[in-house]
Amino acid sequence: MVIVFEGMQSVPALLNHISSGNDAIGGLNHLLSIDWHGLAQLKTNTDLFGQVGNAWNHFVKTGQAWALVIGIVIGYFIKSFTTF
Repeated sequence: MVIVFEGMQSVPALLNHISSGNDAIGGLNHLLSIDWHGLAQLKTNTDLFGQVGNAWNHFVKTGQAWALVIGIVIGYFIKSFTTF
């Protein structure tokens, strides 16, 4: 809630800043306290193929692959017996 109130309080200040002929983006940058340098330095592991491979190996090792195959086969038989 504090962020909402701070945002609401900064709107009149921003409008006064814009109406006095100053740059709107400069006013927003001054009113919002965001550390953009910290956001630009975030690094994550983006090895997509490695992550997919690990997920597939976990899927197979835990037996979920067999459960999927058995569920598809049983579902196909149930569908074929219940449709006319």
